Amino acid sequence: MRCRHCDKELTHTFIDLGSSPLSNSYLTTETINTFEKWYPLKVLVCNHCWLAQTEDFVGADQMFSEDYAYFSSYSSFWLKHAKDYVILIQGSDKASDIAKKVKKKFGGDLDEIIRFLPPGNCKIVDDNRRRIK
Repeated sequence: MRCRHCDKELTHTFIDLGSSPLSNSYLTTETINTFEKWYPLKVLVCNHCWLAQTEDFVGADQMFSEDYAYFSSYSSFWLKHAKDYVILIQGSDKASDIAKKVKKKFGGDLDEIIRFLPPGNCKIVDDNRRRIK
């Protein structure tokens, strides 16, 4: 499997939780006594960009059915939380300049911030993709 962020090969297992049925796949009175499919639930972490991610065994169309119970876009708290963070896209700013802006807003160590930035140059934008100075 390859990293969803940097496309490097994933070789490190962060945690292996065995297997589990799909989340929010509710059983009905008709399906309660039938075989329920379980899938491996292993979290891998990228040794390059440190993104933790699960391996996919089913498509989104199977996971998010009509009766799926959680939609993050409906949570005003979650939307505010997401907007409080920085959006980085490909751009022309040096990583060191971006890291200084992130440190000014959130604090932290410059070297650690640089380590977690995407490879290459980038820029900080707002949720409408307008450049933030």
